[in-house]
Amino acid sequence: MRRKSPIVLSMIILLCFCFRAEAQDYSFGLYSSLKGIGAVFEHSRPGNCFNCYSAIMDIYGMPTGRSNMPGAHFSFSHNVIYRESERNGVIYRLYWGTGGSMGFLHDFEKGLFASPGGTVLRRNYGFMAALDGNYGCKFIFRDELSIDLRFTGEFGFHMRRDEIHGNTDLACYLNGLFRAFHPQLIISYLF
Repeated sequence: MRRKSPIVLSMIILLCFCFRAEAQDYSFGLYSSLKGIGAVFEHSRPGNCFNCYSAIMDIYGMPTGRSNMPGAHFSFSHNVIYRESERNGVIYRLYWGTGGSMGFLHDFEKGLFASPGGTVLRRNYGFMAALDGNYGCKFIFRDELSIDLRFTGEFGFHMRRDEIHGNTDLACYLNGLFRAFHPQLIISYLF
């Protein structure tokens, strides 16, 4: 299976280059952040705005050894471009947007690193639903490649099965607020 992954990824990228449409209404790219990694699809809309759909592996707790499994995070946002300029063939777009997200993942727990005997994430995975707002700047090179720097905050709830009592716990989704200032980098190809 590991041998086939680079081949499949290469074929997807090749298809993006082969079926390039002149209107460039769509873009597909890779998402990278301290929050996680994933894929992003964007679609232009009339009125100087665009929709963004993302599927992300939430890696909370994994880099510090507190967890060994990622969570799943899906989001949608409708973004409005409020300023656009061009310099030396590079288009700069400033935008903001709102949307919603949902996922099955861990939420914030005190402690930073896993230690022997210690601070592994003790709470179960849970369902998250939130409203989100984002702000970003997109750089478009030669109408083909886009580099997007974005910040997203999420306000919602996290519902999980309590590991001790077995009942259902409902709480504010703290990671959506605490990680609002983690930058997100999206590199995408316009087609």
